[in-house]
Amino acid sequence: MFASVGEATRKGSKHSQIDLL
Repeated sequence: MFASVGEATRKGSKHSQIDLL
């Protein structure tokens, strides 16, 4: 999960918020 959050945060896309949740 951490990996996904890292990638999402890097892109800064809305998906990042979903991953954090």
